[in-house]
Amino acid sequence: MERNVIKKSRVHSPNGSTGEEGLVEKLPVEIIGEILSRAGAVRDVIRASLTRRKWREAFCKHLHTLSFDVSDGDDLEVLITKTIFQTTGVRKLSIATYKHKVSSVAALGWLMFTRETLSELFYRVITSPTINVLDICGRQKLKTLSLQEETIIRVEPGFHRFPCLTSLCLIRCCISEEDLN
Repeated sequence: MERNVIKKSRVHSPNGSTGEEGLVEKLPVEIIGEILSRAGAVRDVIRASLTRRKWREAFCKHLHTLSFDVSDGDDLEVLITKTIFQTTGVRKLSIATYKHKVSSVAALGWLMFTRETLSELFYRVITSPTINVLDICGRQKLKTLSLQEETIIRVEPGFHRFPCLTSLCLIRCCISEEDLN
């Protein structure tokens, strides 16, 4: 079976770098940040950010989407914490730890650090003890909120709690009858 193979030609500059390296270095950091935001798996994003100084800068300053999943490994809590605290301006955050319990202090830190810039939050985290995501993320510019397997406690009536919210998804969430009223 014959396969078509495309060979890349590399032009070497006087300083020893290839033409491909020059093209990558010429990309604006905002574009690199967009590429990293679309990569999906956070481990791939981290690996890519280590390849070049510009990619590292894009990771820290221009990454707007982060997605963490239990498949990211056993050290998920540490990975999430280190990654989130190295970035600024995350607008879309997805964290799914499924059955893995996470310390409430860590989860609280993630939400507090990102809440000023978040517009979308997809949150499926089991913490011990339970934290009140609504209190932490309320009164911010959150447009999309998706909570899964969350216990919603102490809901205080507030007319302008989520002034920008356009989408709310609650999946297998518990809320008391008292709070529901």
